[in-house]
Amino acid sequence: HHPSGMGAMARGALGDVPCAAQWGGRGGGGGMRENERAAMPTETYARGADENENETCSVCLSQMETGEEAKRLGCKHVYHPACIDRWLERSRLCPVCKRDVCAAR
Repeated sequence: HHPSGMGAMARGALGDVPCAAQWGGRGGGGGMRENERAAMPTETYARGADENENETCSVCLSQMETGEEAKRLGCKHVYHPACIDRWLERSRLCPVCKRDVCAAR
């Protein structure tokens, strides 16, 4: 689900993640390099004011806990950093919406 009242949480969102090659124009083929994943900003997770419950990391299916480190993709989906980093080693597409993490907005 997409939180609508992002507030302070949005500042850590990944807008323009620097991805090295444009991946030869292949949609979703290949993951991100380690230095590209390391360059992705993290944020401290906090539930949005309009949320009834904490968001769930769609990689491990565990609920995000307030105060823990998180990575939020440009599409606004949020994950534990270790979970999404492992995912992005293999694919540069968001596990939920399949948006290319490297795509310009």
